[in-house]
Amino acid sequence: MLRQRLAGLRRRLWFVALVRGSGLLLTVLLAGAIVVGVLDWRWRLPALVRAVALVSMLVSGVIIFYRYLFRPLSAPSDDLSLALRVEEEYPLLNDALASTVQFLERGAQPGASSAVLEREAVKRALRRASGCDFGKVVDKRGLAWAGVSGSALTALAVALTMLSPSLAATAFLRLAHPFGDIDWPKKTQVVVEEPRSRIGRNEAFEVRGIVRGVIPPQAVVIFRFEGLPHLEHHCDIQTEESGVGRLHTSLPAGRVEHNFRFQVQANDALSPEYFVQVLPPPSLTALEGKPSPLVQLIYPAYTGLPSPEILSPGTGNIDAVVGTAVHLRARADRPLRRAWIEYQPDEPSVVLGDLLALFAGNRPWWEPTPAVLEGDRCTFTLAFTPSVSGMYSLHFEDETGLRNSRLYELRLHPDPAPTVHLERPSPSRDILSVLPTAELPLEVHADDPQYAVRSVYLEYRSGREEPPQRLYLYDPAVGPAPLLAPWSGPAVLATSPLTTRPQRLDFQQKLSLKSIRHADGSSLKEDDVLLLRACADDYDDVNPTKEQGHSPEIEVRIVGRNALEIILNQEQANIQQELLRLREKQREALQKVTETENRLKKGDKLSSDDQEKLLQAEKTQQEVRERVGTEKDGLRSEVKRILDSLKQNGMEKTAAQERMKDVARELERLAENELQQIEPRLTNARQLAELLEEKAREERRAALEARAREAEQEARTAEKSADDREREAAEAENKAQQSDNEADKARQRQEAKRQRERTAELRQQARELRRQAERDRQDAKQGPDPALPRKVLAEARKGQEEVEKTLNDLLTRRLEPWTSSHEIKGEANRLLEEQKRLQTEVEKLAKENMAGKSPDQLTPAEKADLDNLKDAQQRLKERTRQLLEKMDRVAGQREQKDPETARELRDALQQAQQDNIAEKMREAREDIGQNKLNEAQGKQRDSVRDLTKLVQNLEDRREAELDRLTKKLREKEKELADLIKEQDELRKKVKEAGKIGDKAQREDELKRLARRQKELREKAEQLVEELTRMRAPRASEALSRAGELMDGAGQQMNGGQEGENEQEETLERLHEAQRELQRARKEVEE
Repeated sequence: MLRQRLAGLRRRLWFVALVRGSGLLLTVLLAGAIVVGVLDWRWRLPALVRAVALVSMLVSGVIIFYRYLFRPLSAPSDDLSLALRVEEEYPLLNDALASTVQFLERGAQPGASSAVLEREAVKRALRRASGCDFGKVVDKRGLAWAGVSGSALTALAVALTMLSPSLAATAFLRLAHPFGDIDWPKKTQVVVEEPRSRIGRNEAFEVRGIVRGVIPPQAVVIFRFEGLPHLEHHCDIQTEESGVGRLHTSLPAGRVEHNFRFQVQANDALSPEYFVQVLPPPSLTALEGKPSPLVQLIYPAYTGLPSPEILSPGTGNIDAVVGTAVHLRARADRPLRRAWIEYQPDEPSVVLGDLLALFAGNRPWWEPTPAVLEGDRCTFTLAFTPSVSGMYSLHFEDETGLRNSRLYELRLHPDPAPTVHLERPSPSRDILSVLPTAELPLEVHADDPQYAVRSVYLEYRSGREEPPQRLYLYDPAVGPAPLLAPWSGPAVLATSPLTTRPQRLDFQQKLSLKSIRHADGSSLKEDDVLLLRACADDYDDVNPTKEQGHSPEIEVRIVGRNALEIILNQEQANIQQELLRLREKQREALQKVTETENRLKKGDKLSSDDQEKLLQAEKTQQEVRERVGTEKDGLRSEVKRILDSLKQNGMEKTAAQERMKDVARELERLAENELQQIEPRLTNARQLAELLEEKAREERRAALEARAREAEQEARTAEKSADDREREAAEAENKAQQSDNEADKARQRQEAKRQRERTAELRQQARELRRQAERDRQDAKQGPDPALPRKVLAEARKGQEEVEKTLNDLLTRRLEPWTSSHEIKGEANRLLEEQKRLQTEVEKLAKENMAGKSPDQLTPAEKADLDNLKDAQQRLKERTRQLLEKMDRVAGQREQKDPETARELRDALQQAQQDNIAEKMREAREDIGQNKLNEAQGKQRDSVRDLTKLVQNLEDRREAELDRLTKKLREKEKELADLIKEQDELRKKVKEAGKIGDKAQREDELKRLARRQKELREKAEQLVEELTRMRAPRASEALSRAGELMDGAGQQMNGGQEGENEQEETLERLHEAQRELQRARKEVEE
């Protein structure tokens, strides 16, 4: 029992010693290693510091090992020693325990007298020891702390090692071997792909590598040449999706002349240094006595270019059309292992090269093209067809691996598609809403100045969903004539006779829409959409993906006669509105010129304001002239557009054609006569008026004198040149007389004749210059004629009056059907304002005590004022008469279509006639002419009052008209909504009828519904007429198209077909008309 307790004590002593010693040892070693490792990772501790730390840790570990492990574990631990240690803890045992251990170890000796005493002593000792705790002998101080700290630091060390094995290993190795060549792992790792160790001189050298970790945007490649400064290349790093970066840079061929070393740096990573040896590379030598390379170009057969073309020896630059084949032959100065070419394309040509390689079956441009080595392995041949532009490199490599390269330009020119212009029909020159039987003008120009036009054709679609069809204008196989047989008009007009391969073709002819068919062979019908474009192709058989040349696509709408008449009416209304605006601009310019002329008549000088008025009048006249334009632009072109449309649609002998011809004729006369003269006259008058000022006269005199001096100087120069020519002619004649050679004599005489002719020209030029100088000096001496500006201005004014009269006649005689009540009211307002202005001027003259003077008592200026006012009043009276006559005519025209408007116009006219406005203006004019200004003022006040009443009547009538129009438009909206509802119900019935199984019964039902469709068509036509009168053209046009579709649907139902597409499109057009009608009503309400 005692021995067991002592054995347990022994084990506890060893356990405590081991745990405490190991814990302390681990704590010191691991704590030191972790702390030093962290500090080293953060601040890169010097080797000496790490060495001191390592020694300190080892010394501390040895001390701890000796004190807490070696000493405790090497202390005596036999039973006697343990008993003595227990007795030290328990003195009461008084060596009894040690004696007992000795007795037990010695064992009982038989027959000894002391055996009984020993047994008694053992029992007594055991009894005493049973109450003693042997555990108190064990010193447990620091056990828990050492165990916990050792365990915690061990766990921390294990965790750090697992989290970052490479960092933990590096930290341990740097601590264990502080002076070793061990560094921390870099943030960035660079691996350079194994470079070539030997290259040829002036051969480009490439560096490639892989970057991992923290990847910077750029890396630096450092090249160190022998005996030269180092060179740094900054290259971008491309990061892949996998997170790996790749770098690539190269030394240009011209920089590689000496041996060098290089290494790559990226962030904190620095690759090993590599050594590259530079040796003389292979080079090209003469081949067949000519510099290498020898290049031949074989052009595509369709170009007609002479082939092969042999380039100058030694020249490798290629400039050719796409599809050209190249044959290259060269020789090197030593046997070669291989030779090849690589392309370096420009970016835009890469796609074309891909396509050409794909369709032609050639080698892709990105693959090297190998050469064929001949028997001596020095001469090689390359045959290739380049497909990309840019550069190409010729590479050759000798048997030792040394390479050399030659870089050549490669310029490939794609054969462009022909340029095609469809001049007509065009939206700017033609009205593209036409009848199915129309004949449109066709004007096509096709150009291919490089390799000729192969064919020209019209590509058309008779519907947006239909496939395109072709009508050939020119085909090389048959020429244009047979293909144009179905077409009306002249065949073809070319700028030059057509050859087998023309470079330009021009066509001018008529395009009959009767020759245009749908894909199913049917003719065009109302509401079809014809899409046209002119196309041309060439002889290019190299690029299969090249599109043919084509013009922009135009859209031609096929309409019925009613719809076309609505469109033409709207176009004529636009012409009327434009003429109305031009007339008002012309009146504005005329007013400014008249006011300025009146000041000149009075003998006054023009002020700066007057000059500004004339300048504004010039600008206004320019606007009028430019807007009238020519047959290609401006108002005249718009009139011609209408005339052309009438002719194209077979509507030639109509009132509209006569009307537009009259307008075109009058506009042409104005454009070629009056409008050409007014602006120069106004400019001349303004400049002449400026010369009335002394300063302007002096400036003009100085300018003329300077011009005269310059002319005289030029005359002297011409005379001197003439004298020189005269001498040269005389010398030539002398040489001719002295020469014995007849040919030389003839040549000298011819030279003398030429020199004398040139002499005569120079002397004539000198005489003209002197006469010009004399005229300039005479003009400088002469003073300006004060009456001349007024005369020139009067001529300009007469031209302006003629333009205004012509525009007014066109609006009155030819385009009055499009006159609106708004225009009548506007003219009445302008007359009222003009009469008020004249009244104010008469009052001003009356206040200046002119009233009552006899003509002999009036000064010239006063007479001029009276004449001006009298003429202005006469013009105003004439305009008032024309307005009243227009009101009478418009009321008569509206009698049937719009009786209420006609009645209100007649009421306003009757009131104006009762007030006798025009007669009062005439009397006022006579009073002004007789200087009865007070009487004239009274007549003018009456005229203002009566004009105010007329304007008010027209204003009331206008408001009433708008209210009435709004009400009518609402009524028509309701009728149109009912029509849409009935059409939708009919569509549903037609669909149900189509489901009837019995054919005869189905056809009978469809015919009955066709009669209903006809009734709805008649309703639509009636609505079209009413909307046209109510000035809702867009709604009327849409409804007209719906009516035409109804007619087509009815025909199909009579033929036993449902006409489902026509029914659907009819509803779409009806809804469109409804939207346009609502818009028109809102515009009227606003």
